[in-house]
Amino acid sequence: MTRCAVRKLFRKAVEDVLSVLGEDAKKVIYYHLEKNQGFVLDDLPEGVDKLDRGLRMIIGNRAAELIEGRIIMELNQSLGRSLDNAGKKSFVEFAKEIVRGLEIGKLTEGR
Repeated sequence: MTRCAVRKLFRKAVEDVLSVLGEDAKKVIYYHLEKNQGFVLDDLPEGVDKLDRGLRMIIGNRAAELIEGRIIMELNQSLGRSLDNAGKKSFVEFAKEIVRGLEIGKLTEGR
């Protein structure tokens, strides 16, 4: 899978999960993420630290964990990975594992 494809999967998962909150809430979250953390969706997966930090600031730790857990589940399904380990890694750890996979060639570079 290419880096570009992985970015699209991350973006879609975040979009889909945040859409559950409603379009207005999603827009407010994106606004604050960009204004306060300098985060935009195209930063994923490398910018996951900013997303994590921003969500925790905006909606609190527990709500951020719930949203991030759902994003992990969607990404695991999209990547065809087992859901067995979904609850054992933090969102940041999960995203960094995906980036490491790109770096060591488990996933291919490309657009």
